[in-house]
This record gives sequence, C-alpha cells and structure tokens, in this order.
Amino acid sequence: MTNFDVELYASQVDLTLESGDNKVIVIRGASGTKIYKDVKKVTGQKNFWSDDKIVFEYSGWGGFEEIDLTPDTIMNGVKVSDFLE
Repeated sequence: MTNFDVELYASQVDLTLESGDNKVIVIRGASGTKIYKDVKKVTGQKNFWSDDKIVFEYSGWGGFEEIDLTPDTIMNGVKVSDFLE
C-alpha cells in the first residue's frame, strides 16, 4: 500500500493491548475474522521490496507471526483505511 505508515498503525494497535487480555482481533472483509491470543507486542515492518507487514510478538515461547495488510483490515477496532493518505 502506498502512503501508509505501518509503524504508526502498529503502534495504535499495540496500545489496544493495554487492556490486559493480549488479544488481537483481525477482521479482513471477505477473508473473515481471526483472533490471535497472547500477543505481547505489535510492530510494523516496512519493506522496500514487498508489502508492509504487521508483526505479532507472542508471550512465552510463541515467537513471532507476520500479518499482511489490506485496506479493509481492522485490528482491534483500528482501521487501516484511517491511516491511508
């Protein structure tokens, strides 16, 4: 996506984790909804050669998981479309 600040978006989603449940609900239009549990931190990863990604860091041994974004993605109520210029 062009003109999209993935780091700013990720920081806003990360703020939603302060509620203590460490759950991220990802809604992707026609792709449906997925719930990620035990997320410790949400970061944005800019990539020059491919699409920007969101990275979930898990508590405990879980490691990391990368999530692709689309303009219709919503994570914990934070809409990607609100961050597009």
